[in-house]
Amino acid sequence: MRVRGDPDAIPLGDLGLRRAMERLGEPADPGSLARRAELWRPWRAYAALHLWNTLAAPAAADAGGAPRTDLLDPLETTP
Repeated sequence: MRVRGDPDAIPLGDLGLRRAMERLGEPADPGSLARRAELWRPWRAYAALHLWNTLAAPAAADAGGAPRTDLLDPLETTP
């Protein structure tokens, strides 16, 4: 992505991206990721970076596994 200088490149089969999608409650299979990524054109590489960054935060706020609400959702799109 950076090496190629292409801001629209996205590795749809990347395990990290799939795990990030799962943590956000989204379908994580490559086909679903590809359909969602169409909304991010022409900046899909930047969306991938934001998704990878979500993996750096703890998955749950408590031991009960409740989803965190303090994380920004990189999947949000503005109308």
